[in-house]
Amino acid sequence: MMLMMLLMVAAPTWALDTLSDAEAALERWDGEEAYRLAQPVQRQRPQDPRVLALLTKASLYRGEYLEATHWAEQWMAAEPTNEYAKGWKAFSEQTAWSVQDFQDLHQPAFPGSIAG
Repeated sequence: MMLMMLLMVAAPTWALDTLSDAEAALERWDGEEAYRLAQPVQRQRPQDPRVLALLTKASLYRGEYLEATHWAEQWMAAEPTNEYAKGWKAFSEQTAWSVQDFQDLHQPAFPGSIAG
């Protein structure tokens, strides 16, 4: 919690405004917009838990479950005692595992075949 407060104090206004916009996009279930908005902030603040949480959730909303797991792992590294980070990581891992069979069904049985 203390790390998050320090990061918020040090954050430039544009970053905080952008993160607020990204959070609003998530509330509208617009994972693409949230992800797009959070990316430049993450490049400037790679260990910011708020940014990593946004990227985790936006990746899930976009159906990018392995990517969500990646961001959740970074979120956990930034905040090792955060139970939400642990929960989102577990959720994204389980979702990735659960949908794997469905993703395999969408691939053609024979390369070059025409799906019917």
